[in-house]
Amino acid sequence: GLLRPLPSAERSLRESAGTRPSRPIALSLLGGFSLCVHGEHVPEGALERRNMKSLLEYLVLRGGHAKRYQIVEQVWPNCDYVLGFNRAYQATSALRSLVASMSDADAPELIVASRASGEISVNMEAVTCDVSEFRDAALEAIDSEDSVWSLECARVAERLYQGDLYMPQSDATGFIAAMRAELKNLYADAMVEGSRAALDLGHDRTAARLAENAVLANDMREDAVTALVRALQSCGRGAEALRQRRAFEGRLARLSPNPS
Repeated sequence: GLLRPLPSAERSLRESAGTRPSRPIALSLLGGFSLCVHGEHVPEGALERRNMKSLLEYLVLRGGHAKRYQIVEQVWPNCDYVLGFNRAYQATSALRSLVASMSDADAPELIVASRASGEISVNMEAVTCDVSEFRDAALEAIDSEDSVWSLECARVAERLYQGDLYMPQSDATGFIAAMRAELKNLYADAMVEGSRAALDLGHDRTAARLAENAVLANDMREDAVTALVRALQSCGRGAEALRQRRAFEGRLARLSPNPS
């Protein structure tokens, strides 16, 4: 159980489950866009200029760096590359200045554009992002064979997933939309596995709540509906379990082609 030594990845996750690592910049993208510098929210209006949100989200979700042409194709698709490169540098400069104005004089720069390499980079050592924290927790919930740990990680994933991934003003390549769908599916996976773990441990109401989360994320997933039905039955809510099963069968029937 939880008394076994924790590998470094699990230890890191357990620490982040309580408080985020002490980094100056926190970016939240699940359920909306929020940028904090030293715990202070950057005003929403200040980020609306120059597609700064689109630029920052794209870079962070790519691991912190991208080539200029990739950024132009994602954020400014209607520009030629020369104009697009200039807009990328202007957005980079504005974002860097905005964050610097809320930081100490010796704080590391958030974002750097290199004309020599043609790359724009975010200093990921200075940033925490709820997407990476959520992904770590969800994958642990899915992969762990320890029911106690799986349930704990599912609860962390549930807390972090405040809603679907924020859709920025520009997503010309569809990169954000694809990741949004991937993360939503990962959330449903984690909720199903967490529900199974909770049921194994006798936490019936928790099992029902987590399974309901999975069904709300995707009501066409049979594994989610099955998990919810099992949890509701364990809670003594047999009539509701039957309604859930019949509702799912109805949704399936509506999707099936009509017989000729």
